[in-house]
Amino acid sequence: MKVKKQQIKDKRKDSTETNNKIIHLEQELTSLRSVVSELKVLNEIAVAATKIVSAGQMLDLILKKSIKAVDAEQGSILTVSKSGNKIVSTLVRQDDNSKLKHKYHISTNLTGWVLLHKKSLLIEELSTDDRFTKTEEECKDIHSVLCVPIWFSGRIIGILLMTNKKSESKFNSTDLDLLSIIAIQAGQLIKNSQLQEETLLKSKEAEVARIEKEKIAELDEMKTSFFTNISHDFRTPLTLIIEPLNKLLSADNNQENKATFNLMRQNAHQLLTLINQLLEISRLESGNIKIQLIEKDIVGFLKGLVSYFQSAADERSISLKFISEKKINKTLFDAEKIERILVNLLSNAFKFTRPKGSICVSLSFIKKRVEGYSKEVEYLKLIVSDTGIGITKKDLPYIFNRFYQSDSSIVTRSGGVGIGLSLVRQLVDYLRGEICVESTEKEGTEFNVVIPLGRKHLTEKEFVIQDHEKPLRKFVQEYVPEVMKVKKQIIETAYTKKDVGEEEIKKLLIVEDSDDLRSFITENFKESYFVLQAENGKTGYQTAIKEIPDIIVSDIMMPRMDGIELCTKLKEDERTSHIPVILLTAKSAIEDKFKGLKTGADDYITKPFNFKELFIRVNNLLDQRRKLRERFSKEFHIKPKDIIVNSFDGRFIEKAMSIVDKHISDSDFSVEDFASEIGLSVMQLYRKITALTDLPPNEFVKFIRLNRSKDLFLQDFGNISEIGYEVGFNNPSYFSECFKKQFGCSPSEFKKSFKQQLKINNQR
Repeated sequence: MKVKKQQIKDKRKDSTETNNKIIHLEQELTSLRSVVSELKVLNEIAVAATKIVSAGQMLDLILKKSIKAVDAEQGSILTVSKSGNKIVSTLVRQDDNSKLKHKYHISTNLTGWVLLHKKSLLIEELSTDDRFTKTEEECKDIHSVLCVPIWFSGRIIGILLMTNKKSESKFNSTDLDLLSIIAIQAGQLIKNSQLQEETLLKSKEAEVARIEKEKIAELDEMKTSFFTNISHDFRTPLTLIIEPLNKLLSADNNQENKATFNLMRQNAHQLLTLINQLLEISRLESGNIKIQLIEKDIVGFLKGLVSYFQSAADERSISLKFISEKKINKTLFDAEKIERILVNLLSNAFKFTRPKGSICVSLSFIKKRVEGYSKEVEYLKLIVSDTGIGITKKDLPYIFNRFYQSDSSIVTRSGGVGIGLSLVRQLVDYLRGEICVESTEKEGTEFNVVIPLGRKHLTEKEFVIQDHEKPLRKFVQEYVPEVMKVKKQIIETAYTKKDVGEEEIKKLLIVEDSDDLRSFITENFKESYFVLQAENGKTGYQTAIKEIPDIIVSDIMMPRMDGIELCTKLKEDERTSHIPVILLTAKSAIEDKFKGLKTGADDYITKPFNFKELFIRVNNLLDQRRKLRERFSKEFHIKPKDIIVNSFDGRFIEKAMSIVDKHISDSDFSVEDFASEIGLSVMQLYRKITALTDLPPNEFVKFIRLNRSKDLFLQDFGNISEIGYEVGFNNPSYFSECFKKQFGCSPSEFKKSFKQQLKINNQR
């Protein structure tokens, strides 16, 4: 019995062990199946990833495989910012479709919990989990959740989020393990695809940059070729202009003709200089010229160049200094190129330095090693400084740019287009030197040039030695006397007030910063007009206020105050709003014309202009104003706005009429009282009222008094004496005399005629 019991007991034990072995084997099999499943998913992702470059496609692939691996109904993959507190993008996949969202809420929700605790979440039932906040809508739509961080190099770069809606479709720990393994692989794949995408983008950008660079170089070559060709074409006609002018200057003894010929030759030489600079730039850019070295004393050479500017400095009352730390320094250098550098910098300094200012050229010599060469090289340090108008901060970075145009005075006063300084920069670069500039507006400018001397820094192919001195300084000998010549200023005659009845010469104010053009216009108008001059808008405005000219011709681009601002100020000032303004400009675009006319300008002429056209337009404007004034004086019943050109003048006339009306019975009301009450000087009132009404102030007052008496007669106000006293006439006979002169009949005749007409009207 005991034996049987033991046998049964042993059999049970064997059965239990067998069952345990079976269970263990089943667990191992399940584990192996899980591993196989994991390996299969990872292999599928890895194989598919080899065909993908785009980071977006990679995210979509990982999301699709992850949903399939854990049998999720919906999934999302979120990319996280480097700081780890912001979702950059969210890709949601459902029903085999993906949609990218750019905003995703992160705070105390489940993704926020994962980022904060840096670990995965397995939620079998979302509504009962209190570890994070969720909305009612989320609890209604989502039942089970998996949320796993995606790691790369020790930080979370994204989050895998899987959801199931049905209660029977719960995620388990196996799903969590599988998704965690996928997340590890995903981190590396996402980063790889991002790096590939960045590399491809940089490669494309580099290719675009290369193509753009080639296009710019091609465009520069085309521009250089164009300017080279056109420059050559200009030289022949310029030669045929300059040489005949030289002959005319030698043959003609008429001083007025000589002044005109000199002006023409001077500007022809300036144009020739610009053309030569364009050709020089073209040669430098071709790279076919070599550095021409000659051995001589560079200190004496540069001192001689500066001396050519001394006469110009004396005539302009400018202090010109030359300072050198060495008296003599015999060395090898390219004399022609250094000559052009210094002459351009000096001429630039003279353009912007006012009388009683100063210009200084200083030389020093330093030795230093050049990169790539073992020997020390001697350098020339050349400084050209002035106390001129300076360069604005806005323009300073661009002054060496070729053809740079600016609205500020640095370009407009020079009349240039940036060729000179662009040439200087290219010459310095060609000589392996450096140039920099410092400037303070209204205080001055300093150019610093450092150029290597000798040949230690050059290869044998980069230079040639001149065995004899070529005729240098031809450039400066031609350039300086013509361009730096001081223009003689026309002395302005003092204004003399004319008698009221005398024909007055019209005043023309010319506002132009170019001395040559201002003198030319003055010379051509002086026979017909009393000409006033101003070199910039600010001076022009002050002159207009003081002199009250009849018409103004102004350039637009000027220093201190441009023509647009000048015109605006003139038209908004009661003292000058009536003055016609003609604007001159080199800008011919229609929008520029509209801009000028919007300021209240009466006319707009582009440069170069025909002087006859300018003369006719000036005369026409004045003639139109004269006709308007005559209409006012003959037809008093019309309103000021009907005959006044702008609203400022209309308001002025209405104000003047109301002042006279207020003092209509005051026989002692004088022109001085009138001027004081309207806020002008007697002279300003005289010029303003006369310009608008063709009547001097005293006649304007009388004109209004007489027209008021006419109204009183029509109203049957009283007898002739009473009406005369009412409108400010103490003497009845003088009143009758003035009335007859104004209306062509005496007061008694006017009154009788009015009564007869009234009687006829009543009979009808």
